[in-house]
Amino acid sequence: MQGAVCFADGRNLAHLYRGEEIKVFVKSIVNESEKKDLSVPDFKKEVEKAFTNRRSVDFEVVSSAEASDVEVAGVIKQYQYLVKGPMKPSLGIETTALDIAATMTENYADMNVSFTITDSKTGKVLWTNDIYEYEKKVMTEGESIPIMFDKIARKFVVRSFGKPARK
Repeated sequence: MQGAVCFADGRNLAHLYRGEEIKVFVKSIVNESEKKDLSVPDFKKEVEKAFTNRRSVDFEVVSSAEASDVEVAGVIKQYQYLVKGPMKPSLGIETTALDIAATMTENYADMNVSFTITDSKTGKVLWTNDIYEYEKKVMTEGESIPIMFDKIARKFVVRSFGKPARK
């Protein structure tokens, strides 16, 4: 459900908690990807860390649903590591040439996670979205996993609670 948000105007959740501390419980993370050896506890810790490190909104990660304002659930839908990245042609000759060179020398990882945020008191789904991210650089498969965990977790927190884009 790329881009699906439970508000008709497409806003994120920041407006619901203006100036208030938000108590977050990361309820569950499930790995449904083909890469079965991803550490779900490590990814859960990375999501919790992304909330704790976010400065524009005051979050407290709590250890139970009863103590929280919102509950977070995530499903890892896809994780991929390639020794040579896919080429993604672009409009300009220069950028296509750079991409060809990077494809030959850099590794590639991508990840897609479906997140849902639920109001802990009412059980109402407040926000749901698929978060996709990739990295193209020299890295081993083992090095790629924490990089992708960090990128996805930070992007999720920004998308769900960040300031809306100006029009």
